[in-house]
Amino acid sequence: GQPQPSTPQGHHTALPAPPPPPAAPGANPAAGDSALSDDVVRSHQLLLMLVVAALLSALLTALWLAMLRAGARVFIYAGAAGGVVMGLTNATWLLSQGNTAGLTLGLLSLCLTATCAVYLGFNRHRVDFSVSLLATVARLVREYPAMLAAAAAAFALQLLWVVIWCTAFAPTALRARQGGVLFLLTMALLWTTQLIKAVLHTTVAGTVASWYFLSPNVPRRPTARAARRALTTSFGSLCLGSLVASTLKALRAIIRLAFLSKDARTGYGNNMSSVGGTVRACFLCMLGFLDVLVRYFNEYAYTQVAIYGKSFTSASRDTWTLLMHGGTGVDYLLQRDLVGTAVALGAMLSGLLVSFATG
Repeated sequence: GQPQPSTPQGHHTALPAPPPPPAAPGANPAAGDSALSDDVVRSHQLLLMLVVAALLSALLTALWLAMLRAGARVFIYAGAAGGVVMGLTNATWLLSQGNTAGLTLGLLSLCLTATCAVYLGFNRHRVDFSVSLLATVARLVREYPAMLAAAAAAFALQLLWVVIWCTAFAPTALRARQGGVLFLLTMALLWTTQLIKAVLHTTVAGTVASWYFLSPNVPRRPTARAARRALTTSFGSLCLGSLVASTLKALRAIIRLAFLSKDARTGYGNNMSSVGGTVRACFLCMLGFLDVLVRYFNEYAYTQVAIYGKSFTSASRDTWTLLMHGGTGVDYLLQRDLVGTAVALGAMLSGLLVSFATG
């Protein structure tokens, strides 16, 4: 072999470092850092906006509850009047379309709005009971703040589940021939969100039932007890009821997507002037009406599950009997709507204020 050059003992000759690769023509070394900095700034701005929206929403919620305790009657009438105005606006817009579907749905919306207005005018005495309900609910929320904590926990869990679901749905949607998997993912999303709502509803209903039936000897931490029952002995019933509701929602979504896909292939678009378009609009309207009925029905069934610990099937039968008995079921639904108008008015005004504040 060739003789190696001698070096002093304990010293090694360092090889020169290779030169850096030449930069690409027109590349700006600071562009990557600038883009990363912009992303960080946008993330901080988004986080700040979410924090401000959450704090403002909490403040508006507390303010709205205090206002409901002070003057629930005004907000019930304001919410009912707002619903009538929205119904008339919707009917006017549908009638202005000039086609068969628009005229049919517009007349239906006009009749329903007029019916609600006439009923409210002739049954003003029912408002007194709704006022008492709202005032009592506002007082119970202040007395048992754990219900608000349960609602916040349910919202955080639902938000986390949506993020996890999106990470699974996005890459799956890019693959071909994944219709079955996408349907199962959609069912998983709807079923889980409906289940979280059912658990929260049962927890709140159990808390109120403890106050109503056991007052003044209400056990300690009634909200925690109700949540434990909802997540253990009543969990199967809530899963079954949530499956019924989520299946109906999934069917509505699939049918709507099928109609949109057919329109895209045939170029039919949004033309609803034909008989087929009218039938389609009426069919979707009937599905929406059925979805609303199932949602109302499940709320009463979940309440019986929370109070009496019944199974979902037994609670469903008893709820059907309750709603169909002597016309009182219609009164229950109307009382719920009267209370819901005030709550919906508060949610709408709070949403508008938060959107204006956060830009």
